[in-house]
Order: sequence, then structure tokens, then C-alpha cells
Amino acid sequence: MNLDPSDEQRVFAAALRQFLDDADPLRELRDAEPADSPFDRKIWSRLANEIGLHGILLPQAVGGSEGDLLDAVAAFEELGRSLLSGPYVASLVQAPNLLAAAEAEQGAEWSAQLAQGELVVTVPFERTDVKMAGGGTSTGSVRVSGAVGPLPFAAEADLLLLVTTADELVAVPLGERPPIETHVSIDPTQRFGTVTLDNTPGVLLAHGVGVASAHDRALTQAATALAAEQVGAAGKCLETAQAYAKERTQFARPIGSFQAVKHLLVDVFIELTFARRATWLAAWELENGVESRLPRAAWSQAATTLQLAATTSVQVHGGIAITWEHDAHWYLKRAVAFKALFGSPAQHHDALGGELVHG
Repeated sequence: MNLDPSDEQRVFAAALRQFLDDADPLRELRDAEPADSPFDRKIWSRLANEIGLHGILLPQAVGGSEGDLLDAVAAFEELGRSLLSGPYVASLVQAPNLLAAAEAEQGAEWSAQLAQGELVVTVPFERTDVKMAGGGTSTGSVRVSGAVGPLPFAAEADLLLLVTTADELVAVPLGERPPIETHVSIDPTQRFGTVTLDNTPGVLLAHGVGVASAHDRALTQAATALAAEQVGAAGKCLETAQAYAKERTQFARPIGSFQAVKHLLVDVFIELTFARRATWLAAWELENGVESRLPRAAWSQAATTLQLAATTSVQVHGGIAITWEHDAHWYLKRAVAFKALFGSPAQHHDALGGELVHG
């Protein structure tokens, strides 16, 4: 088993890194007004058309590249490295898995729009308890009522995809903008909202066992992609902390020569190595049909690693790390927000322990 990126993945990741370095999304976010959305739709569209990012997990028939989760992991490491804002996990990972289960023809049309960067999709992590009218037992137009959230970038999305507690796959176009309550996040690069649907027009795309399987697959792949995002962010923290430790001098010596600083950076390197391997192994097992606990383990390790890496970066940089112009505090805020998003490492460790003990 080779868990190193392939040559194609390295080339793709390098192109994506160059694009994001040039775009410098954090610079744009610093210059924006506090009320402005951190989501840049121009970058979204360019990534789809110039890099082909949005089609990684979509079939060629709708304009995708028909890649696999390992390709997505390589991409999400780069997205995490730049702290790019947007519902990329929802649209690029969860949505393709769910739309693949759609029985209605509209699913293929939305997939094609997504591949072209013309559609922004938001998806909740959990099944949703909503009420539907119409449709009966067949796919087609329905009316949906209920509160759905938290949803990543709900106010910016064009389409809401959800799986109900009855294993029904429902799509709700958000063009008419139903009431949305936006939640404040400690991380300025993230935005979440709760959408209140009241007899809102939607489409029942599929129902039954196939939808349940698609939901489970979307969730485990999302956890793996989010782990990769955190690995990329942690890697950037380590990279910048190392560079600063070589440049900053104290007592006429680079601070990186001090044993205490060396130990801090080595600790991050070790945890980062474990997190990256766990993430790539999780992606490999999922792609090869192995029933795996690794997505949960990878998420836990990556969340712990990003917290350590971001905290260490702030410590190494000192006072400048918490100034608005510096990047270090942005990564620390992302670490805290991510742990709240998908559950703390402690929660996942407890669940893993229970699975191992009880089989």
C-alpha cells in the first residue's frame, strides 16, 4: 500500500497551491467589511473552470473528472493551507455522493452546473426531520416545511440538499431566499445558518436504502476531507513557525536554536505526520470498500494536530501573532471552530473506544 500522493495528485496540488497563493484569500478577507460574506464567488468559479476542482468526484458525463477520494484529499490539504472560505466540503464531497443516488433527471442537471462552478450547494451533516407534502412514493415536486441547520454558507448557497430521517433525498432551490438565521462563528472565514422552510418548493430526488447508503458515504468522505483540510492548515502553521524561528533572533541567536522552541516544532511535526497518514489511509480504505473506523480517527487526530500546530505557531511568533494583519490567529480560530463543527476529539475517542470494546 502506497499512501504517498501520485504524480498526478502532486501536479494538481501544486497548481492549486499556486492559484491560492496568488489569490491570497486571507488578504481579501482582511480588507473586507465585517458584515461582508467571506465567500468569494469569483474564486469559486475560477477554481471550477481553471483548475477543475469542483468536478473531482463527479462523473465525466456531467463534466467532472471522475476522480476518487484520494484526489479530493490532495486538494483539500491545499484548501486548508490557504484557509479558503466556502462550502467546499458540502458542494465538492457531500453533494456529488448524494446526487449520484438521485433518481430524478434534475440530479444530473445540478451535477453539471456544479462541475461548471455555476451552483453553490449546502448540505447538513445529519439527517433532517422535515415535513413534506406531495410526491407520494415517487420522485418529483414536493413542498417542504421545517428548520434545517446548521448549514455551511446557507445565505450564499443556491441549492439545499438534505436527507430526511425517512431516508428521502430532497433538493430545495434557495433562489427565493427563505428566512435564514446566520450564526456567529469564532472563525471569520466560516459562516453557518439555519434555513426555515415553510411549504417551500422542492424536489424529491430519491428514497430508500440507496439514499441511506449515499448519506453514510457522504458523511465518512466529508469527515476525511475535513481531516485533510485540517492537515493542510496544520502544515502551513508549522511551515510559517519554522521560517520565523530561523529569522527571529534573541540574545544574538535565532530562536529556532533554543531547545524549547525545537521541542515545540518537533512535537507538531510528529503529530502532523500521524494525522496525514491517518487521513490518507482513511481515504484509501473508503475507496477500496473497506468498512473503516479511520475517518473518525483521522478527524480526531487532525483536529488535535491543528489545535497544537496553531497554538505553537502563536507561541513561536509571540505578540505579532494576535495582530489582525498576521495569519497565525486565523489558523487558531479555524482550529477551534472545526472542533465545534464535527465533534471534539474526545467525543470521537469515546465512540471509537466503545466500537473497539463492543465490536
